[in-house]
Amino acid sequence: MIQPTLGIPYASRRLRLFIQVVRYATLMEACQTHGIHPSTLTMQLKRLESDLGGPLLIRASRGRQVKLTGLGRDVVEAVEVWAQTLAEQPGKPGPDRSGALHGQGAGARASSL
Repeated sequence: MIQPTLGIPYASRRLRLFIQVVRYATLMEACQTHGIHPSTLTMQLKRLESDLGGPLLIRASRGRQVKLTGLGRDVVEAVEVWAQTLAEQPGKPGPDRSGALHGQGAGARASSL
């Protein structure tokens, strides 16, 4: 599912950002925690949605919790499998105890919203 997207410039960075974001109840909370400007986050999420062919999040009004779409849940699951595959390959970066990918600076695990 995410394999074709990985060939697009910066797509893996956007995937990692998405996985970090879904850990938070609101997009604003994710922005504040990671020091990302809201417009930058929104632009990156829209680009990832374009890369993957559909919406990943159901955006709520200000201060309300965002929810994953079916595609969003599928992407989280696919990234978790991808991270696990990397972890099992000798000499390749894999998830550390926090779920972040070594040398890749982003989370690989996310809880469902």
